[in-house]
Amino acid sequence: MAIFTVNNVEMVACAVTLGECHHVIDDEPQYYEKNPVLLHRLKSIVGMGERYVAAPDTSAADLCHDAAHRLLEAVCCPPSSIGAIVSVTQTPDQNMPGNAHVLHHRLGLSKTASAHDLNMGCSGFVYGLSVAAMLAEHGVDNILLVAGDTLSHRVDPADRAVAPLFGDAGCATLLRYMPGAEPLYFLLGADGDGLDVIQMPTEGGFFSMNGYEVFRFSMLVQPDMLTQMLEYSGHSQEQIDYFVFHQANRYIVHTVASKAGISEERVPSDIFSRYGNLSSVSIPAVLCGSLADKLACRKSKVVLQGFGVGLSWAACQITLNMPLCLAPLPLRLRWTVFFAMFRYRA
Repeated sequence: MAIFTVNNVEMVACAVTLGECHHVIDDEPQYYEKNPVLLHRLKSIVGMGERYVAAPDTSAADLCHDAAHRLLEAVCCPPSSIGAIVSVTQTPDQNMPGNAHVLHHRLGLSKTASAHDLNMGCSGFVYGLSVAAMLAEHGVDNILLVAGDTLSHRVDPADRAVAPLFGDAGCATLLRYMPGAEPLYFLLGADGDGLDVIQMPTEGGFFSMNGYEVFRFSMLVQPDMLTQMLEYSGHSQEQIDYFVFHQANRYIVHTVASKAGISEERVPSDIFSRYGNLSSVSIPAVLCGSLADKLACRKSKVVLQGFGVGLSWAACQITLNMPLCLAPLPLRLRWTVFFAMFRYRA
């Protein structure tokens, strides 16, 4: 397990773009056997509700590109000022080059900007954050971290245990070197013995997941990871404003919070019900979709935790100094609003 600290780095802003196709579990009787009792159980216990998936011709890079474009525009940061781009995805647009290079081209980044690809899942945002933060700490300014997946393209629609869980999304996060910024504390772990718990073939075949093993793994790893994170940073639970756990489903989030003795108001759990399991984007979706207004008001200490394919797990304690967190928007809605504004101005 890797435990380390990164200094003088600040998260400036974050944006999330959702897939453009809206699904509601109530309208998908094939996933609850047309049984209203089962539907109620799925909604009340697991937290199933709505999700957004990408159209067949929409890729992970499309979603990340839109989020990055919105982000850079909002903070008035020209692409030429980006020193590095870090991309996290399990569903790249092509085998090679990776999505970091695809987005390097599409965003028009400078040839002096380096590109870094990580093949990670639900722990990937924190893993990517650690890479981006280390680059920033060592003098690379304006690091763009993008993460996103289109897992719905690789899920068997007839698989009732998996298909209604996952949404598609892309995110972009901007980090900068900031002398005097409070430390970021990281804990990263992996267990290759769990290769077959969550997997997806290279060519053809569907994404598969052993739900029971994932739940068991999350219950074993997450509480211990939180304890180790706080011991390492020297903080108590009471000193942390918010705990942002990967939104695999609402039941897992509530169970981990209960085992750790954390009050529900400090552990957002609504993102799964609103957008589905967004893989590496679920943590930034909480920042942008549940906590944006609260984070904008004052400096906040936040713990981020992800777990998933690998098996892998990752945690970060970060102090957020009123970052700009843009509300999640479906891909085409964003362009519809843009063109409507253009016509109005004309």
